[in-house]
Amino acid sequence: MRAATMGARIIRNLSWLIIIAIFVAGSAAKGEERLPFLGAGATTCQGWINARSDTKPDPILSFALESWVFGFISALSEESSQGAQKIEQTFLCETNDADVLERVDNFCKAHPTSVVFQAALVVSADLLKVNAQRIRRALEMDREGIRSAPHCWPNPPR
Repeated sequence: MRAATMGARIIRNLSWLIIIAIFVAGSAAKGEERLPFLGAGATTCQGWINARSDTKPDPILSFALESWVFGFISALSEESSQGAQKIEQTFLCETNDADVLERVDNFCKAHPTSVVFQAALVVSADLLKVNAQRIRRALEMDREGIRSAPHCWPNPPR
């Protein structure tokens, strides 16, 4: 896939993520009927906050919710970066587990009646937006034939 086509796909995906995030967050803010989510993604943000609380954590529920979020964001990254030749061309470059969890925590504290799906979607859109310039730069370097070693790992191998 040509770099220009890949760049256009990334921008299109970013646009759709932002539109969906605005729609979903707006619906929750107006108190409209909830969209039908299944599984751990349907857990309210208050449930997320409770499971991860410092005073009375629920490690099993916390692990399940965190795993769901990591799986959702990883799958979205994989789908949005089809054709990427390097990790620098994905939105998970330069992030890690702690960063994702902190972003979900912050969203859920601000929106306790939202659901985990909404938090994961907004975090994904934010990561894509934050990393868009770096992704464009990596695609341009690839198009110009400039080869560089991967400079980022979402979670460095041990």
